[in-house]
Amino acid sequence: MADPLGPSAFPLLPDGASTPPAPPRSRRHPAPPTPWRSQGKRLPGPGFQCRGKGPTGAKALVSASPGGYTRRGMDSAGRRLRVSAGLIVRDGRLLICQRGANDAFPLKWEFPGGKVEEGEEPAAALARELREELGIRATVGAEVARVQHAYPGGPEVDLVFYSVPAFAGEPANRRFAAVTWAPLAALPTYDFLEADRPLVSRMAQEGRLPEAP
Repeated sequence: MADPLGPSAFPLLPDGASTPPAPPRSRRHPAPPTPWRSQGKRLPGPGFQCRGKGPTGAKALVSASPGGYTRRGMDSAGRRLRVSAGLIVRDGRLLICQRGANDAFPLKWEFPGGKVEEGEEPAAALARELREELGIRATVGAEVARVQHAYPGGPEVDLVFYSVPAFAGEPANRRFAAVTWAPLAALPTYDFLEADRPLVSRMAQEGRLPEAP
């Protein structure tokens, strides 16, 4: 779903341009080579090499206005929210997405997914978000992890991770600053959102996706 703090999609590149400008360097973490980040184009295959930016990451929120908190998947009224995220693997690499420069928590990495709407099942919400964000028709598998995370001054977020064993179509970047396939061992080198970090560390250490409980 669209981020309430910024545009729901990023502009296409000008004719003849291969990539947009690289994001600004972080003082905490040196910037790596710019990952593939072309709006509306198909992702390169698993052989494409991409190095992440900074340390590890979650579905999170920030203060968007004096009276409320919001993010993709957050509620400005400050209520506890449910968010679904998908773990999509191809040839040992996991699909991860980088938030836009104008989004809450700009340029942080996350797993594709978003807010569970009123009356919607979490798995159905994930399938919908993957259609909207990546243009794929996903088979949502089992729940493999669940995180409750409270951000300072904001509501708690129930974040549910699902395996995505199959999907139809090729992922296309419709919403993000960048999308890439990352080896599990390399996940901690990406600057993830805070609530994703425990799972990121676990997958990198174990070298596999978590199993359904």
